[in-house]
Amino acid sequence: MNTEFQRRQPGRNFISNKISTAKYNCITFLPLNLFEQFSKMANFYFLMLFFMELIPWISEPGGAATMAMPIAFVVGVSMIKDIFEDRKRHKSDNEENSRPTQSIPRGQTAFRETRSMDIKVGCIVKVKENEFFPCDMLLLNSSIPKGICYVETKNLDGETNLKHKQAHKNFLKIGKTEEEILQNFSGALIECEQPNELLYKFQGNITLKTGEVFPLDADMFLLRGSALRNTGHVYGVCVFSGHETKIMKNSSRSKSKKSTLERSMNNYIIVTILIQTSVCLFAGTYSAIWNNLFGVKNMPYLELNPEASLAAAIPIGFGTWFLALMNFVAISLMVTLEMVKFF
Repeated sequence: MNTEFQRRQPGRNFISNKISTAKYNCITFLPLNLFEQFSKMANFYFLMLFFMELIPWISEPGGAATMAMPIAFVVGVSMIKDIFEDRKRHKSDNEENSRPTQSIPRGQTAFRETRSMDIKVGCIVKVKENEFFPCDMLLLNSSIPKGICYVETKNLDGETNLKHKQAHKNFLKIGKTEEEILQNFSGALIECEQPNELLYKFQGNITLKTGEVFPLDADMFLLRGSALRNTGHVYGVCVFSGHETKIMKNSSRSKSKKSTLERSMNNYIIVTILIQTSVCLFAGTYSAIWNNLFGVKNMPYLELNPEASLAAAIPIGFGTWFLALMNFVAISLMVTLEMVKFF
């Protein structure tokens, strides 16, 4: 017996009911997190100083990267913090995907305990009181007369008052028991709208194997993330699964957290870099011209190189001054901020 419903959508396979809200995995963590770390203006600024220090002509330590340890510390602390945060997301996803529920797998004739992630579109699902709906479901019947059930949707819209849902009156006549539900609804065809983020909108129709067609609306639709209350149990059929459910359509992917202080600091750092660049460009150009004009006279005590061309002396002077004034942006401030956020 085919115990699965069908949902017509030509040329398209339905997705798994498994969800993922984590930002990284073992493969993507390093490249994505490094990109995120150096998208911060302060980290990018100190990374630029690190590479400039490797140039011996402009570096006072002669090519030694003294900035390596501080920038590695700042980035490392941030990465450790992100690992802990994403690990919590993975743990929450695993708990949600492994949540036990009652459903009828394909080819079976009785309800069995399965994991939420194993539910597929068309599976008939049984949800008991105080359990969460594992997918977006069409209500077939409930333990309350007239096919009524009560749901709590505070995880969806923040409202704590219970809402009632009711199965189609014709479903009650042909689906009073589990056996009748399996016999009369198997092989049915559901035609409905595409997955969307509208919580209180659902339209479609169901065609039974007898040829009868019944309209469907939002009053018969049970949303993933809501919980069954004051009702012994309900029977339903999975219509939308995984990231096609309405709660997941309303949930954006995890993004990096940026406080108001951090956003303001990025703007301040940009302004500071522009000021530093202007000062160093002026100083580098002035020193190159001075060296070109008076290098022979000043060479004994300033150790100038009068043979260097003016075109080469300007960028060298700019880089030397830029590294000399690197404390325009204090890296100790960044270390302090990262330690505070970490703890």
